[in-house]
Amino acid sequence: DGLTMVPVASYNDINSKIEQGTKQRTVAATQMNATSSRAHTIVAITFSQKGKNEQSGQNTTKTSVINLVDLAGSERADSTGATGDRLKEGSAINQSLSCLGNVIKALADASSGKGQVLVSFRDSVLTKLLKNALGGNSKTVMIAALSPADINYEETLSTLRFADRAKSVKTTAVVNESPTDKLIRELREENARLLGQLKAAKGDPKALAALAAQLSGGDNDSLEKGDNKRGIDEAEVEAMKKEMEERLKRNQEEVEQMKKTWAERLKEEEAASKLREEELKNEHKMKKTTAHLWNLNEDPQLTNMIIHFLKPGKYHIGNKKRNPPPEILLNGLSIQKDHAVIEHDGNTNKIKIVSNKKAKVVCNGIILVDECELRHGDRILFGNNHLFVLHHPKDADLLKKKEDAKKQGKTFEEVLPTFNQAQEEIAQNSGLINNGNKGDHKDGKMSSQDLLLQEDLLKVIPMINEANAMSEELDKKVAFEPVLISPQARGEKEGKTEVKVKMRDLTNDNEWIWDKNKFINRNFIMQEMYQNFTDGYPDWNVAKEKDPFWEAPDADVLIGSVHLYLQSLAYKIEFEETLAITDFKGNDIGQLFVQIMPCEASGEAVSEDEYVEDPAELVNSKCDKNLVTLTTTIK
Repeated sequence: DGLTMVPVASYNDINSKIEQGTKQRTVAATQMNATSSRAHTIVAITFSQKGKNEQSGQNTTKTSVINLVDLAGSERADSTGATGDRLKEGSAINQSLSCLGNVIKALADASSGKGQVLVSFRDSVLTKLLKNALGGNSKTVMIAALSPADINYEETLSTLRFADRAKSVKTTAVVNESPTDKLIRELREENARLLGQLKAAKGDPKALAALAAQLSGGDNDSLEKGDNKRGIDEAEVEAMKKEMEERLKRNQEEVEQMKKTWAERLKEEEAASKLREEELKNEHKMKKTTAHLWNLNEDPQLTNMIIHFLKPGKYHIGNKKRNPPPEILLNGLSIQKDHAVIEHDGNTNKIKIVSNKKAKVVCNGIILVDECELRHGDRILFGNNHLFVLHHPKDADLLKKKEDAKKQGKTFEEVLPTFNQAQEEIAQNSGLINNGNKGDHKDGKMSSQDLLLQEDLLKVIPMINEANAMSEELDKKVAFEPVLISPQARGEKEGKTEVKVKMRDLTNDNEWIWDKNKFINRNFIMQEMYQNFTDGYPDWNVAKEKDPFWEAPDADVLIGSVHLYLQSLAYKIEFEETLAITDFKGNDIGQLFVQIMPCEASGEAVSEDEYVEDPAELVNSKCDKNLVTLTTTIK
């Protein structure tokens, strides 16, 4: 849906269209609150050669389509060290790659003569677009990107298997040469036939399945048998109807395009391109003279893709529920109907932001509770995901810096903030990471361990904020917070401090400590659940066992640790003591009664006569004379 075909006159035009498509993709990803622009990229270049057949005298068209496909790599949980919980199964990249793998396997089976095979091209957008390139009149070349690193062994093996399977698909390429008038007539006839079949089916699953099989290139009998076996639900029926309607629409567009001459189509596209170039030039000029907000994103490709100009006036910020619609529309978690208002005074050139008290607005890392004046370079976070930077060319401080640089004969070069810097600022002001204090480091620099710890915190804090917002909106009654666990608190003698996530049940105050990777994987599933909720799916709220916000009450939890010194054993002395159980914060949360008694191999206690004055006496003695019994009681 929304795909367009545009005429081009040169290879430079093709490059221009590829760049335009890349920008549109990244903008779309930003508006959907994506943290990455990673996606499959398909560039389809159609070459058409029109002429007159010398023998028949008919106008003919030779057509060739080159599909340049860049497949995004699949995400594997093992690569992140994740165990237990799996990554979100419904991720678009993994799902479409799985569908592509199924199609290639089916085509390979068909090529090897395994009888009737169902080729499910309609299972994903990717396979729909590549239908003709994979199983039709085509030649296919796959270039696999491999890594020699041992940690990528599984991915490399999977990629090689994928490429080997693709190599098994047998295709035959022949020249596509058809009379132009005949093509138009055939398209019209196909439209009439599809309309007739669509009306005749009237929701009949078998008839729709047969028609869908014709469109997808699958085997009709196999499809009917499979569907009879598993049944066709209403969603599939609607999907089939939609697919046929799209086919009708595409056919009609092709008829209209073929009626036009190449010169007419090229002229229209040149006019549209000039208009787009003019708009880009105007936007570039406005950026230099007009105050505006530009977005910051974790993925550099998505940064500075969304621009909101702030001419003198008032700008309401909110979600799509606001009536009338806000001047700056934001979607996603924690965005209120009336989130905030930005006012730009044209007389004083001052810009201020007024926050709704119920809304989350963070300015330069500090939560905004009322209003404040915005200056050039300020970082503003709306909700949990929308991070913007203010560019104010008429800001007094900016003008002064430019003037000072000019007096010194220098060119003013502005250092733009990055996403990581903005997140670090938010974390510092919340007290979650070191606020410029280097502690006991004599050289004033943080150790490599501290830097890694801070990096982990910066990665997990935005996810925790997102999880808390989703929990509140879905009424899950749980809260998350980051915790730092020392090796001693984990019962280890040495090691490094680790970032973990504490989940607290707000109804009964039960607490669980999750490993960072477990939380990240759960967060993917939370996002999927929230997306289903916002899309209005009735079954969004899954069973407890599959709920990412739920943990079994009887799950093993490390509540604390006890330090037990065994020095008395070196003297073969009985030891009895009540020791404090401390949590990861060092707070006493219980007591552990410990009794250690040296004993013989038979289990009998050693006599007092075997008391050792010097532990060196135990060297080279038999182990069965140095056994102990340990008795513990938790209070």
